[in-house]
Amino acid sequence: MQDPERIGEARRTINRMKARFDDLGLTFDDRPLIAVIRPPLTKPSFGLAVGTIEPSGQVRFTFDRASAFRLKDQLVEQRAARPDVARAVHRTAFVYTVNKDHPSPPDICPELN
Repeated sequence: MQDPERIGEARRTINRMKARFDDLGLTFDDRPLIAVIRPPLTKPSFGLAVGTIEPSGQVRFTFDRASAFRLKDQLVEQRAARPDVARAVHRTAFVYTVNKDHPSPPDICPELN
């Protein structure tokens, strides 16, 4: 069972981290970047993913492989050039990949098939 106090502290920490990232004003492919909080599964630890705000207002946080690595590389470059980005983007930032055993239906995420 998870300790509510530890979860509360983890939630406050991740919200501060999200706000710090969101305040940077970064973009990718001319779209604003935003941090997306990934909830804990079994431990009281959250994660942050990076997403783009699409013209519709929706947040996209899944990308084809090439775009995901291009986004990560851009963030690493920004981290090296800007101290504010270095405080918000951890040096061990990585692309989280999903093992996709089953292809998506042809009209859903065709770039992943």
